Amino acid sequence: MRYRDELWYVLRETWATVRRRTSYHVRTHISATKRAISNGPSSVFNFLTGSTSYYRSHPKTLWNELVSGFTVAILQIPESVAFSFVAGVDPVVGLRGTVFMAIVCGALGARPPMISGIAGAMAVVVAEGSGAGGRWREFERSVIERMVFMTLILTGIFQFVIGALGFARLSKIIPFTAMIGYMNGLAIIILISQFDTFKECPEGHFSVCARQDSLKWMSASNGNTWMVALEVVLAAVIVYFFPLLKRVERFVPAPLVALVLVTAFEHGINRPLIGYPARLIKETASVSGKFAIPDIPSLPNDAPWGDIITYALVMALVGMIESIMTSDAVAEVLREPNGNFTSTHETLAQGMGNFVSGLFGGLGGDAMMGQSLVNVINGGRYRLSAFSSGIFLAIVILALPQAIGLVPVACLGGILFTIVVKTFYWHTFILLFKLSLADSLNIVLVTVLAVMTNLAIAVGAGVVWRSLAHTLASSSLLHVHWELLGWAPEEDNYSVLSDSVSVHSAPLPRIESKASMQIETASANARLVPQKKVYYINGPLFFGSVTTFRTAFTPAADPHHITIDLTESLVSDFSGVAAIYAVYKRYQKLKKAVFIRGLDAHSRMHIHRSMKLKYLTMTDAETEAAKQAEREHIVHVDDDEESLSMHALEHLMLFRPQGDELHHPDLELSAEEAIDILRSAGVVLVEAGENSTLALERVQSSQAIVSIV
Repeated sequence: MRYRDELWYVLRETWATVRRRTSYHVRTHISATKRAISNGPSSVFNFLTGSTSYYRSHPKTLWNELVSGFTVAILQIPESVAFSFVAGVDPVVGLRGTVFMAIVCGALGARPPMISGIAGAMAVVVAEGSGAGGRWREFERSVIERMVFMTLILTGIFQFVIGALGFARLSKIIPFTAMIGYMNGLAIIILISQFDTFKECPEGHFSVCARQDSLKWMSASNGNTWMVALEVVLAAVIVYFFPLLKRVERFVPAPLVALVLVTAFEHGINRPLIGYPARLIKETASVSGKFAIPDIPSLPNDAPWGDIITYALVMALVGMIESIMTSDAVAEVLREPNGNFTSTHETLAQGMGNFVSGLFGGLGGDAMMGQSLVNVINGGRYRLSAFSSGIFLAIVILALPQAIGLVPVACLGGILFTIVVKTFYWHTFILLFKLSLADSLNIVLVTVLAVMTNLAIAVGAGVVWRSLAHTLASSSLLHVHWELLGWAPEEDNYSVLSDSVSVHSAPLPRIESKASMQIETASANARLVPQKKVYYINGPLFFGSVTTFRTAFTPAADPHHITIDLTESLVSDFSGVAAIYAVYKRYQKLKKAVFIRGLDAHSRMHIHRSMKLKYLTMTDAETEAAKQAEREHIVHVDDDEESLSMHALEHLMLFRPQGDELHHPDLELSAEEAIDILRSAGVVLVEAGENSTLALERVQSSQAIVSIV
């Protein structure tokens, strides 16, 4: 009956807490949504009128914003086309996605100058289905594109739900080692995807062979193979070294220069003079400058909905992680603090951008770190720079669709190769030998799983692994030490020292040592026993450390008054509460009083889930009075049964591991061992005679001298 009542109490309190917190979050989000809807039109109008007035009075800022937006738009063209090939879709699909992501996220995102567009992290996820030789290769090309659009729509919905429920804030638990593995895995995936640059279709169009997974490696004896390799190297060298011209590179991005120069080399030198033509974009996929009408794509009855939902969920998580990482990087450059809801705000904006991109037949993406940093460095500080980049890119798509088709695919391969070099965390090879084994294994684990499975599973596995390693390490941080107080004469045979050492009481009342021991004697031949024992707990008390906590107590040998000091401990879960209650029951069976002190509100929250421990109270004044009395070597023992109830747990400080205990009361000690213990406690021993009785003398320096007389 008792256990049933306690279980019912725990369930009731837990349900009340969950309901209270859920109700608070729901009310908060509902009220925020209502305010956003009701104030939306007026907010937009005020924003537009305020921005117009501001830029009218600050024309230089307007110029900087537009120039930076145009630069970013041009910079996004080669990467959008390249990542389109990674995802296995036409270049215009990736460009449309970049346009809508830039416009929507530029207008609604948490960081005004942050740029969004089609990203490699999301392209490699959907490429498992839509890429060359992917899971959807049996479907027609138009059907594959509609499945990609549906995946993007669901991605936006998932991201919006994640942001609305506040789950985006969970990204802060991702360890940095998992982020390193994430970046390394992403770099390797992008590198592998570029192997198709050195493949060809012996018969038919390249896209047909790619869907049928019948591409063949180009022969090393073929001159076209070496020309492709030359253009890859040429594009990579330009992208790598052109930024050294900082004044020029600030306005003309290196990828755009590589795209123009390699295209000029292909059509001005290679084809007319050398005669080893490289494959062009228009020979790989169709290029169209049209924008699709927004529509929910229709899928066949045998559409792989399981794959679509899986890819959408993975892309939602990957996009959220990369966007939050980019937001943190931009905040670091701008020296702006991150708000409590910055990650939630950005995730909602990314969800809206991907949803709109899917409706308009785009590939979608997330925040782009490289382009965002370029925008900030070029002077972009407001939403106009990010918003205008999408507008400028849309104009380029409508005006120059055929020009995009003339770009050699090898040029895109060279650009992506430099992205691989910049994405991979090269310091990894040093960290693997400098970090702990758990951190090094986490980097390797996430990197391997990212390549073998997908990025979301890899990061999730990294979080789980590091959590387990942290739990195991934290379980060894709990330390227990104790001290004996209130020494008084006892008629029975109980003594701290063994019977081989007889204690002779000197006329002096007290002995002091580093262990803060106090011996008060009243009779010349009486044995001295402690009246109180204080256990000091240092470290986190949770499910991983409860065994150490329970085994530190010796109820049978302890005095009748026990104090458990948790000032430098943290009760983290109900396992810690159960351990405290188990120790209390052991002392209760021996009719010994237990006092517990030293918990703050967080630990008390866990303690109050136990009906037995909830009503055990010790006020702050009582706690401070007890500690002051111990410092002054005054021990008050109250035998009133009502005052012997366990006290509620107050005040908490961060844990700090300390040393082990000085003695153990049930040890059998010889005279030599007892002398060693006294010496370790700061007691000075003086030879005074041949007898084996210890006489205690006190000197003015408050240091005890034990004379062997």
